[in-house]
Amino acid sequence: MTVEERLERLERELLRTKRRYRRIFVGACLGVGLWASLAAVGQTPGPGQTPETAAKEVRAKKFVLEDDSGVVRAVLGMDRAKEGPGLWLFKEKDKVAAFLRISPEGPLFSLTQDAQSSLHMKATVDEQSLTLSSGESRPYILLRTRPDGPSVNIRTGQAREGITLWAPTSPTGFQKDWSTIQLYDDQDKLRAALSIGQLGPHFGLLDANGKWRAYLSLIESGPGFHLFDENGLGRAALTLRKAVPSLTLSDENKKNRLTAGSPDYSLALFGPDGTAVWRPGK
Repeated sequence: MTVEERLERLERELLRTKRRYRRIFVGACLGVGLWASLAAVGQTPGPGQTPETAAKEVRAKKFVLEDDSGVVRAVLGMDRAKEGPGLWLFKEKDKVAAFLRISPEGPLFSLTQDAQSSLHMKATVDEQSLTLSSGESRPYILLRTRPDGPSVNIRTGQAREGITLWAPTSPTGFQKDWSTIQLYDDQDKLRAALSIGQLGPHFGLLDANGKWRAYLSLIESGPGFHLFDENGLGRAALTLRKAVPSLTLSDENKKNRLTAGSPDYSLALFGPDGTAVWRPGK
C-alpha cells in the first residue's frame, strides 16, 4: 500500500469519526435541553408556591376518569357555569349517581338512585337542609334550619299535600318561639295549624285562599272559639274568660249585633250603627 493510499484511508476514518461524534454531541445537547425544560416545568413556582413545594404539585383544569369501555365514570373540575369546583360520579353514561359541588351560595352534596329517588344536602349562609325523595315524583322529606327556625316538611303522593313541623324563632303569624304543626293541601296551601307557645295552645283552619275561618285557643284566662268570614273578619266568638262565658256575633262592618254572657246571663241586640236595640227589661 502506497503512502497516498494510506493517507486517503486515514482521511476517510477521520471523517467518519467526526460525523459520529457530531451526532453524539447533538443528541447530548437535545437531552440536556429536554431535561432542563422538564425540570423548569416541574419546579417553576406558581402563585403561592415555593421551589420546595412546586415539584410536589400537579396542576390541571379538569380530570376525567374512564372505564375500560371509554365511558366517563368520574369528573373533577369546574362546573359548567365556572362558578365553583365539583366532583361528579357517573353510574352509567351521562347519568350522575353522586356529586359534590361548591356553588357561590355554599356546598352541595347529592346521591341519586334513579331519576327521582335521591338525597340532597345543602349548606348556605341562611339555610342548611337535607332532602330525602322517594321513587315517586313528589314525595319527600325536608329537614331545614333557617333564621326563622328549624322545620321538618313531609310531602306524600304525586300531589303536594303534607305536614310541616316548625319552631319559629322570629315574629310570624304564630308569634315568636311558638312550635307549630302545619297541614297543606294538594295545592301546597296551608289549611290547618296546631301551635303552642307562651300564650298556650292554638288550633286554626284556613280556606283555599289562605284566610283563617276557624280558630280555637286556650290562653291563661280561658278557652275561646272564633269564626271568620271569607274576608278574614271575625263574625262569631264564644269564650270562657275567668269562668265567665260569652257569645258575640258581629256583622261585616265589625259591629257587634248580638252579645250574650254571664255573670247576669244578659242578652243584647244591636243595630247596624252599634246602638243597642234590645236588652232584657227594655
